[in-house]
Amino acid sequence: MNAIQLETPREEIYPQPTFAKVLEQAARHKERMTLNYQDKIFVALIPMEELELIEKIEECIDIATIQERQDEDSISLTDFKKELGL
Repeated sequence: MNAIQLETPREEIYPQPTFAKVLEQAARHKERMTLNYQDKIFVALIPMEELELIEKIEECIDIATIQERQDEDSISLTDFKKELGL
């Protein structure tokens, strides 16, 4: 099966924005953007406020995990090595 060839390349009809234009749009409008390569997302741009929120959420999850594990029974490293036969 033969592919249909367009006389005008797609890039001339719909020019690809430059990376600088993409960054400018993301910064100016504080919007999320993704850059795709071979139909797969490989870069995501998000406003700094969202990044800061994500980092705060991760920190809360880490603190909750630490608190949960502090309630569990624990053994010393020496005893753990003995159990493993080291």
